Amino acid sequence: MARHQLILLLISCVLFQLACVADAFVRIGGGSAVTEPKRAPKVNLKAGELPTKAKKDRSYVGVAPLEDLLETEPKGKTEMKNRALRAKFLSEHVDLGSYNRRCYLDLGARTFSSSILWFKNHYPRFQEGNFSITAFEADPSFSAEYEKHPEVNYHNNAAWVRNETLTFSGFMGHVDHDANPNAKKAKDRRSKQRAFSVQAVDMADFLMRTYTVDDFVVLKMDIEGAEYEVVPKILQTGAVELIDEMFLEGHTVKLNKIGGITKGHVYSEVVALLQALRDNGVYAHEWF
Repeated sequence: MARHQLILLLISCVLFQLACVADAFVRIGGGSAVTEPKRAPKVNLKAGELPTKAKKDRSYVGVAPLEDLLETEPKGKTEMKNRALRAKFLSEHVDLGSYNRRCYLDLGARTFSSSILWFKNHYPRFQEGNFSITAFEADPSFSAEYEKHPEVNYHNNAAWVRNETLTFSGFMGHVDHDANPNAKKAKDRRSKQRAFSVQAVDMADFLMRTYTVDDFVVLKMDIEGAEYEVVPKILQTGAVELIDEMFLEGHTVKLNKIGGITKGHVYSEVVALLQALRDNGVYAHEWF
């Protein structure tokens, strides 16, 4: 090897060592150096998670009117009806056209005429807003009716906090169709003899997989006492950020006369759920 090549090789080695020393010096805080800008952390969303910055525009809070919550339990159907009439609907005070989609989610839908038809006919600007309709009903005896309503994205599933199979022992509603073909209504009664199993769906996870903060989401919940589990999970996971307006039927032994699934729950707990939803910006109302 020529002498000058050897000298160049030695100089390269020395420079490399000096660079390593300088780098170590900077890393332990012994000097200053120009460092690369920090990259934003990569967010890998799992099922049941929302980005921390995903927040719904709730500029309507404090502007659109909202009825007061009452702390006393209604004493009968007449008082329930009068309370329901107090609701101040959010759709009357927002620009529905500014949202990506307008969505109605019915949890505990029962028959088409139970609540879906009511919302189609009475919820302000429902037809004008071209709301999509998604319905969940645990009781399989209602499924056949929805074959006549392809406009409804119907799920024969229970709204719950986990994806698992649940067995109901007869406290769910059961439709007893009148033998008279000219009857205007099916008789609705509770059957303690009939039991069935159904797949349950984690509703917080479903919300986060289905909707975005840019959608206008109206949710009705009548899930026979499961609201005491489902609503807290919706709040805890951040899925509440996806809901604009909610109609909640709270179940207590006194109101529903069934015991079992609602045993131990009192009306103050219903009010607490509604208030927690309101504290998170949801226009929450009682539903009876």
